[in-house]
Amino acid sequence: MRTVEPTLPIARIAAGDARRTARHRLFCAEEGRRIPPRRYRRTGYGSRMPIPSAVREAAVARIERFCTDHVPEDARADLRLEHAVRGSAITLVERRPPWRPDPGAEWTSQNIAQLRYDERSAAWRLHWPRHTGQWLPYEGVAAARDIEPLLAEIDADPDGVFWG
Repeated sequence: MRTVEPTLPIARIAAGDARRTARHRLFCAEEGRRIPPRRYRRTGYGSRMPIPSAVREAAVARIERFCTDHVPEDARADLRLEHAVRGSAITLVERRPPWRPDPGAEWTSQNIAQLRYDERSAAWRLHWPRHTGQWLPYEGVAAARDIEPLLAEIDADPDGVFWG
């Protein structure tokens, strides 16, 4: 293995890069690439602390009511609105039955929206799914301590990013 002398001073690399290995830092310095600031790095949507239990239970109960109220009784055989909790996020998922009646065929899933809880501000933020699978912050409504305005925004969908 050859030793590479970095072309950029290591001091210029952001101080918050302790997670990066020294080998990666040397590679980035050799290539002349800048390591992105921490706020632009991908961390995954469930990487933070989980939602406090009281907040989680209240939010899940309200989301279950939203899912039940959103799909009419006569359409429930053809459409389900479900939720999944992972880390500090609750994801709304639309599920539809298989389009072919083959044995073992599974329901298809489509992500609708994601509500993320920020423990520092004790507020919920709304995100919408890109076609690439990436979640982007929704700018149409501000973060809220209660999920009610966020669910109202999902239901209204003025920009067409949730229901299409």
